[in-house]
Amino acid sequence: MLSFSGYGSNSEGWRAFLAYISEGFGKSQDWELVMKYQRKNGSLFNSPSTTAAAFTHLKNADCLKYLRTLLEKFGNAVPTVYPLENYARLSMVASLESLGIDRHFREEIRSVLDETYRCWLHGDEDIFSDAATCAMAFRLLRVNGYDVSADPLSQFSEDCFFNSLGGYLKDIGAALELLRASEFIIHPDESVMEKQNYWTSHFLKHELSNTLVQGHIFNKHIVLEVEDVLKFPSYANLGRLSTRRAIKYYNTDSTRILKSSYRCLNIGNEDFLKLAVDDFNICQSIHREELNHLARWIGENRLDKLNFARQKLAYCYFSAAATLFAPELSDARISWAKNGVLTTVVDDFFDIGGSEEELRS
Repeated sequence: MLSFSGYGSNSEGWRAFLAYISEGFGKSQDWELVMKYQRKNGSLFNSPSTTAAAFTHLKNADCLKYLRTLLEKFGNAVPTVYPLENYARLSMVASLESLGIDRHFREEIRSVLDETYRCWLHGDEDIFSDAATCAMAFRLLRVNGYDVSADPLSQFSEDCFFNSLGGYLKDIGAALELLRASEFIIHPDESVMEKQNYWTSHFLKHELSNTLVQGHIFNKHIVLEVEDVLKFPSYANLGRLSTRRAIKYYNTDSTRILKSSYRCLNIGNEDFLKLAVDDFNICQSIHREELNHLARWIGENRLDKLNFARQKLAYCYFSAAATLFAPELSDARISWAKNGVLTTVVDDFFDIGGSEEELRS
């Protein structure tokens, strides 16, 4: 039974939240306690404002090093969260794949995944310290054939998640990524993913029933996305149908609010959406032409005159087009459909059309 225990005022999640907003407490904050959240890069929660406040009170050298890195890179206008590169790049790859246009960017995607895999093998904190980034990295690497273990996901168990900053803030996006990752079980000993699938799905269903979440303008697209993932797990999806829904739910206004609003250009990219729509329509037009070609083939060979045979052209064709949708796979789709039509005719002949003498011979 899910308890969502990280929400209480005495929970570790609550304490992490108080540390995250430390700049608002000044001298009343227990700064030594806050420093337990310091990361290897010197920051607190990858937050420039929290890190700057900690340095002001403690003069911590690692905090200063992190802040200097920010100023050297961005000047006087620093981002709300840094670093964010791994998450942004992985989100871009995930978008390209879900929108069905990843085949146009194979080299770029391979480069991102190769770099992510190197970071994964070296235990990069930027990946493993964030639930959404870790889950997305695991899913994309495993789907694309990289050998990655599910063990790092154990740190985002139900109790750990709800006693973290993300759990306290009810980070639906992170829980959604954990749910997606949990669907890719390939080894019999990955019980951690089964447990993860259970608690994330229940948590997301619980949040969907929250009318405040449903009515919040910034959550409109994430709500639709969560509903889709819960209704259509990855193992019960057809490529073209999944792509069509991804295009429908794609959010080009990916503004997020933490201490201030921020947006990453690689997330919610309007150019991606435009390319996806154009590509989808082009594929659809090719599929229609192929279906017309197959209809003519049936007519020319008078297969439609066989009264005993079921007319299963659309079924045979779309069973291939739903997954083998790329334009360059035209021959494969047509061959599959013709084979299906002829197999149906032969099957129906032996079931219905042949006389007893013909069947015996």
